[in-house]
Amino acid sequence: MIKSKLICLFIICLGLFSPLRVYAQKPYFSLKSMQEIKMENIKKQTLDYSCGAAALSILLTDYFEDEIDEITVLDNIVFHLSDEEIKERIVEGFSMLDLKKTAEGLGYTADGVMLPHESITALKGPVIILLRRVKTNHFVVLKGASQGRAFIADPTRGNLRVPLYDLFDEWSGETLIVGRDGFGLPQKHKLSTPKGRNVAPEERTTRALQTIRVN
Repeated sequence: MIKSKLICLFIICLGLFSPLRVYAQKPYFSLKSMQEIKMENIKKQTLDYSCGAAALSILLTDYFEDEIDEITVLDNIVFHLSDEEIKERIVEGFSMLDLKKTAEGLGYTADGVMLPHESITALKGPVIILLRRVKTNHFVVLKGASQGRAFIADPTRGNLRVPLYDLFDEWSGETLIVGRDGFGLPQKHKLSTPKGRNVAPEERTTRALQTIRVN
């Protein structure tokens, strides 16, 4: 009888301290791939010329927490355009004025301004900026800047970190500042300047890594 009780006690202890129970422990953090980090909270633009609408949608959804998708923004833009103007936008893309009028029509305040480059580190919230490129202009959301780097939400490439000198090559200061009466300046939101592990590598570095042969 004593022997059988000892065997039972041994089996119970074995179950309590067995390594097989490790599965119940929760991990301290989860790993994300580079692509997941780059596209987190980003809904890619659906049309070649709709970067402005997509950028405004990102700002309204992730900063103001209003679920306004790109299609809704596009509908509001197109509603105020003639057929000839629509054809022009398909070729050249939307203008800063288009986005300003649309934001105001949706109940926000919006001002198009020229920001000097040195003011970029003093921004208190995300803004939409216009990048001037050789073939076509491109709208993105500028989250903020620090330590010589700009943090961007790009409707085509996702979350980016780029050197300021690269940004200044394409951005002359054209900016759309969007607000809402009584909204204030929240410190925590999805377009906050990222910290720690959730920072996508710089675009130049990413392109260089993609060209390295592994065998």
